[in-house]
Amino acid sequence: MFLRSLKLRNYRKFRDEPIEFPEGIIGIIGPNGAGKSSILEAIGWALYGNQLTRSDKSEVKSQNAALEEDCEVELIFDLGGHSYKVLRQLKGRNSISNALAFIDGNIEPVAERDSGVNQYIELLLGMDYVTFLRTIYAKQKDLAALSSLAPEARKKVIRRMLNIDRIDSAVTQIRVDTRDKQRFVEGIQSSLENIEELEVDKKELEGQQSSINKNIGVFTTELNIIKDERQKLRKEKEDQEAKYKTYNQFSSDVSRLSTQITSLKRKLSDSEKDLEELKKNKETLDKLEPKEKEYLKVKEDKSAQETLRLKFQEKLAFEKNWKEMKEEIDGREKELKAAIEQLKLFSSIQKDSDSTEKALRDKEVSRRKLEKEVKDAEGKVSVYSSQLEELIHKKKSISQLGGSGKCPTCFRELGEDGKDILLHLDNEISKVKEKLIPSHENRDKVSEQLEDVMAEQEKLVEQKNKLNEKLKKKSKIEQSIEEQDNEVKKLSFKITRTEEKISGMKDIKFDRGFYAELLRKFDTLSETRDSILELRKEIQRIPKIVEAIDSTRKEINDLENTLENKEEDLKKLEFNEKRFEKIKANYEELSDKLLTGQNKLDEAKGKTEVLKQRISNIKERMARRKENQKRIEAASLELQYLQRLELLLDKFRLELTGRIRPLLEARTSFLFSEITDGRYPSVELDEDYELSILDGDKYFKLKRFSGGEEDLANLCLRIAMSQVIAERSGGVEINFIALDEIFGSQDEDRRQNIMNSFNKLSSQFRQIFLISHIEEIREMLNRVLRVEENGTRKESKVSLV
Repeated sequence: MFLRSLKLRNYRKFRDEPIEFPEGIIGIIGPNGAGKSSILEAIGWALYGNQLTRSDKSEVKSQNAALEEDCEVELIFDLGGHSYKVLRQLKGRNSISNALAFIDGNIEPVAERDSGVNQYIELLLGMDYVTFLRTIYAKQKDLAALSSLAPEARKKVIRRMLNIDRIDSAVTQIRVDTRDKQRFVEGIQSSLENIEELEVDKKELEGQQSSINKNIGVFTTELNIIKDERQKLRKEKEDQEAKYKTYNQFSSDVSRLSTQITSLKRKLSDSEKDLEELKKNKETLDKLEPKEKEYLKVKEDKSAQETLRLKFQEKLAFEKNWKEMKEEIDGREKELKAAIEQLKLFSSIQKDSDSTEKALRDKEVSRRKLEKEVKDAEGKVSVYSSQLEELIHKKKSISQLGGSGKCPTCFRELGEDGKDILLHLDNEISKVKEKLIPSHENRDKVSEQLEDVMAEQEKLVEQKNKLNEKLKKKSKIEQSIEEQDNEVKKLSFKITRTEEKISGMKDIKFDRGFYAELLRKFDTLSETRDSILELRKEIQRIPKIVEAIDSTRKEINDLENTLENKEEDLKKLEFNEKRFEKIKANYEELSDKLLTGQNKLDEAKGKTEVLKQRISNIKERMARRKENQKRIEAASLELQYLQRLELLLDKFRLELTGRIRPLLEARTSFLFSEITDGRYPSVELDEDYELSILDGDKYFKLKRFSGGEEDLANLCLRIAMSQVIAERSGGVEINFIALDEIFGSQDEDRRQNIMNSFNKLSSQFRQIFLISHIEEIREMLNRVLRVEENGTRKESKVSLV
C-alpha cells in the first residue's frame, strides 16, 4: 500500500488543503497544535470513518466552516497494481456521514455509505481499524513504554497488541458459560417431581371421576320426569295467561277513558275562564290606543336630538385635541432648539477620531516589526546558549575522564589528544560567548523599543475609546434632532386639519335641558306602548280559545260513549283470577324442582370437568418431568464440551505465545542488525518480553546500553510487532509507517543516528512518516511537509519544502 495524495476540506484546522505524498522518509514538521497528527488521523478517518478519530464526529468539522458547508477528506493510494480513491464526508448542518470508494479512476463507486466503505476497506486491507492503527502508528511514549514496564505488565500490553488477549477473553467467557450451565442443571434437578407420587394421585382422581359419572345418570332420569309434568301444565297456564292479558287490557282502557274525560272537563272549565279574561283586556286596549300616536311623535324628536348631541360631542373632542397638540408642539420646539445648541460642542470629534485611528495603524505596524525582531533575537540567544551549555558539558566530561579515559563517541583512549580537545573546546566556547553577548544586548534593546511602542499604542487606544464615546453621543443628538423635527412637522399638519374641522362645526348647538325632558317623556310613553302591544297579542288568542272550547266539548261526548262500550265488553269476558293463580303456583313449583335438579346435574358435571383438568395437569407434569430429564442430559453433555474447549484454548494460547515470541525475536534481530551495520547481530526476548542485546559473545540487558541504542532497539521491536500484527491479520503489505514525536528526548548525535537507521529501513518501507515539532530535524531530511498555523484565522497550511 503506497499513499499518493490527501485532500482536506474543512477538516479540523485545514480549510482547503491538497497534500501530495512523496516516497522515502518524509518529515511532517511544525509547532505543537498546528495539525501534524491530524494529517495521519485524516488518513485513518478516510479509511475507517469515525471509529478512528480522537473525538466525536461533530468535532472533526472545522470551527471556521459555515453550518451548511461539508467536511471532506479524499485519500488516493496504490495497492496490488490498482489505484484506489476513498472519499469520506460530513454533509450539511446535521453533519450526516457519507462515504464513497472508487477503483482505477472509474466514476461508479465500488462501495457506498459509511458501513459499505468500512466493510470494503477491511476486506481490501485484510484488517480492522485496530489492527491497522497498531501496525502503522507509533509514538515516542510507545517505544520506551515496553522496556520501562514491570515484567507482568509488559507481557500483558504485548499480548493485547498482538490480540492474544482475545483468547484470554474467550476462556473467561467459557468459564462464565460453564458456571451458568452448572447452575442451570442444578436448578432443574431441584425442581424435578416424584413420578411415583404423580401416578398415585392420577389413579385416585380417576376413581372419583367414575363415581360422579354414575350420579349424573340418576340426576338426568329424575330431571326428565319433571320436564314431562311441567310440559302438560304449560298449555292450561298459557290459556289463562291470554285471558288475564285481555282482562287487564279492558280494565286499563276503562281507567284510562275515565281519567281522560275528567281531564278534558277540567280543561274546558279553564278555557271558559280564560275567554272571559280576554274580553276584559279588549276593553282596556280600546282606552289606551290614543296614547300610541303621542309615543311615535316623541320617539322621532328623541332620535333627532341624539344625532345633534353626538355632533356636539365630536366638536368638543376636536377642540380639546387642538389644545393638547398646541401644548405638545411648544414643548418639542424648545427641546429641538436645545439639542441644536448641544450639537455645536461636537463639531471637531470626527476629525480627531480619524487622526487617532491613523496613528494607531502606524503603531501596529511598528509593533509587529519589533515583535519579529524580538523573536529573531531570542532565537539567536537560545541557539547560542544551547551551544555554550553543550560545549561546557563536553569540556567537563572530557576533563573528568582524564588522559586514560575513553572517548564517549569512538571508545578510544584520549591520551595526548585530550589536551587538544580541551583547547579546541575552550576556543569554541570563546567564539560562542562573543556571539552571545551582542545577541543579549540586541534582544534587550529591541525589547525596550517594543515596550515603548506598546505603551504608546495603549494610550492611543484609550484616547480612541474616549473619542468613540463622544461620537456615540453626537450620533444620538443628531438622531434626536431628526426625530423632534419630524414630530413638529406632523403636529403642525394635524393642528391645521383639526382647525378646519372645528371651523365647519361652529353652528352646532345643543340644549341639554330640552333633551332630558324629552327622555323622561319617552320613558313614560314607552311603558304604555309596551302594554298596548302585550294586550294586542293576548286578544289575538280569542278565536282559537272559542274553537278549542267547541272541540273539547265534542271530544268529551265521544269518550263517554266509548267508555260505556268498554264496560260492557268487560262484563262479557269470563275470567277467574283465583283459578289462574293456582295454576300458576303449580307451574312455578315444577319449575323450581326442574331448576334444583338441573343445578345438581350441572354441579356434578362441573366436578367431573375439574377432575378432568386435574388429571390433565398431572399428565402434563409427568411429561414435563420427562422433558426436564432430557434437558439435564443435554446440558450435562454441553457442560462436558465447554470444559473440553477451555482445556483446548489454554493449550492453544500457550502454543501461540511460544510461536510468536521467537518470530518477534527474529524480526527484531534482523532489523537491529541492519540498523547497527551488524555491530549487534542478535537480540533475545525472554518470557516476559524483556529485550537483551548480543554484544560480542554475550547477551546483555537493554539498560546496559546508551539511550540512543535503547531507543533503536525499542523502535525495531515496535516495527517487528507491526509486521507480525499485519501478517497474523491476513492483511496486505502496508509499506508505510508513521512515528510521532520520537525525537523529543534525543540529543543531536542520537537524532542523527536514528535518521541514519531510518535510511537503512527504506528497504522495508516505501514511506516512513516522521512527525516532530523540532525544527533541527528538517536539516536531516530531503522531503519535509511543513505544517504552519495562521494564528488569526486558526487555520493551518501544508507545504512541501
